[in-house]
Amino acid sequence: SLPGQEGNPLRGHCESILYSLRQSACDSEQLPRVIGVTSCYAGEGVTTLPSQLALAAAASGQRVLLADVNFVSTGLHKVFRTVLRPGIVESFQGGPSLEQTVRSLPGSTLSFATTGHVRSAPQTGHIEGLRELVRFAEDGYDFAVLDLPPLNRPAETLPLCGLLDGILLLVRTDSGSRFVVIKS
Repeated sequence: SLPGQEGNPLRGHCESILYSLRQSACDSEQLPRVIGVTSCYAGEGVTTLPSQLALAAAASGQRVLLADVNFVSTGLHKVFRTVLRPGIVESFQGGPSLEQTVRSLPGSTLSFATTGHVRSAPQTGHIEGLRELVRFAEDGYDFAVLDLPPLNRPAETLPLCGLLDGILLLVRTDSGSRFVVIKS
């Protein structure tokens, strides 16, 4: 079975989110294929939600790509208990191709790519790499989920938003998130 799915209370919520995405596609005639998940601040569960959403989509038989582009606080490698190894950042810097950075989860239709070794905040040149990542996801997968940096880092997050079909914003009601949401 897939990691994190046994008795996971988020599974039903993620299936509901996927259902809602499918329903919205009925109205627009196009299912959102590449979505991002973000929050207002680091530590609000952003890596957990996209991971579980991707696992739920894969459980329905879709070919799914989960990509960690949260260069502020990488965490996907911890969810899947793997090393950062060369990842998306190294691909953007002329290292291995995106295809070479993607790993498959055994026994699943889920593939994932970690950030790799982030030494500093991404530069504006990373936007072209992110465009390439979105094209890669659209060409090779039924559905893709990107773990985005938090909104309180607008220089890293907002340029990504225009590249995606949709954004899920995770908001903690007990924090100062309201101000960040309104500002963004």
